[in-house]
Amino acid sequence: MSQRDHMHNPILGIDFGTTKSCIAKWDGSGPSIYTLSNGQPILPTVLYYDDKKDSFLVGTEAIQEGNRNPDNLIDKIKKSLEDSSEKIKVGNREFGPIILVKEILAELRAEAKKIVPANKFKPQGVVVTVPYYFKEQQRKNTDAAARLAGLGSIKIILEPIAAALSHLLKMKNEGGLEALDKPKKFLVFDLGGLTLDITLFELRVNRDKNLNFEVINTGGDKTIGGQYFDELIIEYIKQRENLAAPRAEGRRNRFRRETYSKRDEYYLREACIKAKESLGSARRTTAYLSAPYLFDEEGPTLEFTLQEMNELLSPALDRIKGILDDTLRNSKLTDDDIDIILKVGGSSKLKLISSYLTERFGDKIYGDDPGTSVAKGAAIYGAILEKDFDLGGQIIIKERTIHSIGVEIENGQYFPIIPSNSTLPTKHTTTFTPDVDGINSLTINFFQESLDKNSKIAVCKLSGLPKLTAGELSIEITIMVEIDKKIGIDVKPVGINCDKEMEWI
Repeated sequence: MSQRDHMHNPILGIDFGTTKSCIAKWDGSGPSIYTLSNGQPILPTVLYYDDKKDSFLVGTEAIQEGNRNPDNLIDKIKKSLEDSSEKIKVGNREFGPIILVKEILAELRAEAKKIVPANKFKPQGVVVTVPYYFKEQQRKNTDAAARLAGLGSIKIILEPIAAALSHLLKMKNEGGLEALDKPKKFLVFDLGGLTLDITLFELRVNRDKNLNFEVINTGGDKTIGGQYFDELIIEYIKQRENLAAPRAEGRRNRFRRETYSKRDEYYLREACIKAKESLGSARRTTAYLSAPYLFDEEGPTLEFTLQEMNELLSPALDRIKGILDDTLRNSKLTDDDIDIILKVGGSSKLKLISSYLTERFGDKIYGDDPGTSVAKGAAIYGAILEKDFDLGGQIIIKERTIHSIGVEIENGQYFPIIPSNSTLPTKHTTTFTPDVDGINSLTINFFQESLDKNSKIAVCKLSGLPKLTAGELSIEITIMVEIDKKIGIDVKPVGINCDKEMEWI
């Protein structure tokens, strides 16, 4: 047992999710989740801006206040991190995404601090998780928000690797890691509030007992998740009950008012979500939608059955099956090649999803608490980095580039220099010859994946070039990506001296 003061100087792990977030600490022997002021381990990743007080409410309080004024409610904040210059209008103000993310992370920090006397709370290590698909700019913006939130210098870990560390600690506690004497292939199935992320990696334990994670491939869909399921259910109930239509003579619905407002939509949404969760996690076949502010007082609560929900979600499940099939096929793997499947994300607990995974993979599936395993894994990683815990050896993560990296060429097209899915570290060099006469300066724009403005990562400006005819100037461009995904760029005019200015976005 470590002698560290884990209450006052905790090692924190934060799962900053698109729809829900949570925070864990390393208590000396294992990770534990902080219970929040709402009595739950989960904080809804939602903000409400109070115009009069010029302040934010966070989580459950934000949702409650947003019932009365939906225009001041902000969700899906994590998705905005791709472009830190974006302005998000809330009430009568505009905010950048880093400021909004800071509010969520600061609330999580405050929740961890509340059980400690004033001025005694000094975290000694903080790890924040990010999705595998995050670009360099999104990682930087996450770090900037964490620093503004008072979390100090943080470390980043990938969500699927964090989930794996949580599982590995459980394996160690239940009898050791001897099962890892041979390489094991993991499939992390992360179905959250907005997205499906699938990550395949191989874990090897070498002679020094270092844990080597090598990512094989990734897949997913940014449009499938719990909120997508919610929308299907909401639209179904509205159509079934004729809720959105005004009352007409001879055709009565159970809707209390003639119009359908944002506030009414909120009450229906909450009722549908509760019904989904009730049917999705318990052994029952019927749920009841109760929304007293929405339906006629004299009318009964609405029934919604498991059979109805499964039929509604069946097309979404078919899409999930196809994504999983494609990811394995592109990795040249079969179901039999996978040793361990980790279920992550609250939506993976739905019986329709769990039943499918069990039917397909049998007893290879693990994930007792999909909603908190990522935060726990982040806390474990922090404990390893702070030398407060030894899982057996160092954690070595060998990633791949999920996004290609390249330049904008003369005809306004994107030219990739480092391909996507390249094993890290990697280094590629390409020589370009501009087909232009007499240029004495040149601007080279570098991007990840596309020429979208949110994908721009750097600009190199060359000046003082001798005026040469087309084809005489050659520019050698080298792009390097280190094992921690840090990007390096080198631009050299061949055989020519000139001034060079590199600006990182």
